[in-house]
Amino acid sequence: MPAQPKLLIALAVYTALLLLIFRLPVFAFLDKAEKGRDEHLDGLRFFLAIAVVYHHAVFMFRYWSGFGWNEDGYVIGEKFGRFAVAGFFMLSAYLFANRRFDTLRSYAIFLAKRCLRILPMAYLISGICAIFMLCFRYEVMPALGPEHTPLNPWFWRDFLITPFIPYVGTFLYTSNFNMGVMWTLTYEWGLYLSLPVIFWLRQQIGSMTVSILAIIILGWLAQTHLHAGAKFVVCFPIGFLARDLKGKISIPQSISSAAVLAMLWCVFYSGSNVFNIENYILLGIPFILIVSGTTVFGLLETKAAVCLGEASFSIYLLHGIFLFFLNEWTTLCHLSHLAYQPFFFLTVFLICATSTFTFSFIEMPFLRVARRLKSR
Repeated sequence: MPAQPKLLIALAVYTALLLLIFRLPVFAFLDKAEKGRDEHLDGLRFFLAIAVVYHHAVFMFRYWSGFGWNEDGYVIGEKFGRFAVAGFFMLSAYLFANRRFDTLRSYAIFLAKRCLRILPMAYLISGICAIFMLCFRYEVMPALGPEHTPLNPWFWRDFLITPFIPYVGTFLYTSNFNMGVMWTLTYEWGLYLSLPVIFWLRQQIGSMTVSILAIIILGWLAQTHLHAGAKFVVCFPIGFLARDLKGKISIPQSISSAAVLAMLWCVFYSGSNVFNIENYILLGIPFILIVSGTTVFGLLETKAAVCLGEASFSIYLLHGIFLFFLNEWTTLCHLSHLAYQPFFFLTVFLICATSTFTFSFIEMPFLRVARRLKSR
């Protein structure tokens, strides 16, 4: 990998190329596959997903280059992934903040829809990683015994619970192929299970009061008692607060767009530890501005960003597999840092292109079934 400043320029160029390529007519089948969505939020999803890809690309390249699983010298690369995940959690909370559950049936239908949204791709990726794990013997995993094969009933137990509690038992080793991304699903399910209580509290106490109190309490717990990964929980009440403030903020596009970029610049270059809780709270400011209508000078509304944003879940789950084999191959070929770059961009393009097809032919059919489920 080139030095951090050069890497950032390269990633910006790669992202611009992706936005140009996916405007081509061949990808017209992606044009607003789902109607009634906020286009700029789909654009946000794309940039969050591609940030996670770039984050893992740095880690994976350094690992296969013999430097270990770290981002030394690429602090911005680490922040890309952590802060992107924070953005995804805020967005989930924002989307479901006002979800009503008047009956047990309405909540059951909600959970069924979330299962149809998440499980098909999650099981597909888990299955692919399991096949790779069983077929190949890489240095990154221990020797597999009989207990790690489909002949063992516990293998199937581990497979079934992977989208809920990932990387247990046999499937611990599948994280070598998909960058361990499925841990975030556990947080998502936690959010879904807590929504009835949150709905009740927001009704009884007041939505904005609950959001602010939750940020204060969870922020304090995250800073003093929770381990690094658990600090992401503070992102959920920030998403709720963003929903509460929607329609209450009126700032000209140019000013709000500049404010978003300035705030992101400050957070990324603050020099503070990536897990400091104030980083996530500060990220809430640009997030609130974006969900309130800021398009960042129209960038979030570009056709390609919107289309790829709809496929962001596939991008998020698939990218680790592509990066694993890219680095396996380039390591065997002993490519220089410069020669690596075109193959890296080709891999990112293939990640996005494959994701558009998995979205259209795997995710969308189940989403159509979910839309036919009626809460009442």
